[in-house]
Amino acid sequence: MEPDKILAANILDIIFEGKNKAYGAYELRNNYVKRISTSLGITIIGIIIFIIAVSLKTGEDIKSDNKLEIDLSLSKKEIEKEIIPSSPKLPKATPVKTLAFVPPIIVEDKFVLEPPVEIDKLADSRIDIKNIEGNIDDGTIAPPQEIKNSKVIESLKTSASVEDLPFYKVEIDAKFKGDWGNYVKKEI
Repeated sequence: MEPDKILAANILDIIFEGKNKAYGAYELRNNYVKRISTSLGITIIGIIIFIIAVSLKTGEDIKSDNKLEIDLSLSKKEIEKEIIPSSPKLPKATPVKTLAFVPPIIVEDKFVLEPPVEIDKLADSRIDIKNIEGNIDDGTIAPPQEIKNSKVIESLKTSASVEDLPFYKVEIDAKFKGDWGNYVKKEI
């Protein structure tokens, strides 16, 4: 290529100079921007049509499903049954054996006041920051204890019997619109 034409030439013409331009690679690279623009435009139009179709269909479904209304309010008798003035007494929990096992601090031997607890002794007790004598830990968790003049644990309210209260199903079951058998036959 002549030196004065190099600055005005296309980069593809410079790359494919002296090569077979009819082979196909030159044509693909030359029309690349046009093909990408066309495919992007078709994709965007398809997405817009899909969104419009879905929004129109859901709008129709919402209008047709507003027929069902359920009243979830309780009658006065049911409310009186549910509220019981007395609260159950919590059983007194027995203490569980705990051993102080804090993370070790590396110090010189002369500053050690108490050696750490042996691992074998920790098998039948819980780990804590202080030693407490009590029952061997069997894995059960004690019920919470009520602290007087505190609202840490309030009294538990229990209903007289749960079976006496009516059961209202709030969920709406899914239904297939149309004939399920014909749909499966058609799709298979």
